[in-house]
Amino acid sequence: MTGESSLCRNPGLIWLDDDSAKRLIDEKLQAGEVTPEEAENLRKFAVDGYFITKVSVTAEDAAEIDRDVDRLWREKPSNLSFAYDSPPMRFSASDEGAHRKPRYRIHELHCRSRVAERLTLDPRLHRYASLILGEPAIATQSLY
Repeated sequence: MTGESSLCRNPGLIWLDDDSAKRLIDEKLQAGEVTPEEAENLRKFAVDGYFITKVSVTAEDAAEIDRDVDRLWREKPSNLSFAYDSPPMRFSASDEGAHRKPRYRIHELHCRSRVAERLTLDPRLHRYASLILGEPAIATQSLY
């Protein structure tokens, strides 16, 4: 063992995967770079690979997303993709009866749904994504 960090051995890892994650989180907390709540959530992520946080999603928000999804299945836009046990396909080629089943997904819903866009750009989620990645996060994809 050369004493190198696991990040040097596997550059695909994020800093929270490294053996030094607990110490680094404590250092960030001491330096005021993260709040106590963020430090706790980062520790949970480092150990378990996830944590639970809250964002503001009302019943009306959920209903609006559902209406947006219903509209997309009706309109079948050619410049939006979906998938059902398949690589992405254009919505214009969709068959709702055959494809709108559990496990289907809509790619880039945030481009067609105001609420999905707000959630994709939520400052709290963006902050955590940036903390986890160790660099500014950029939202490049959303799935429904």
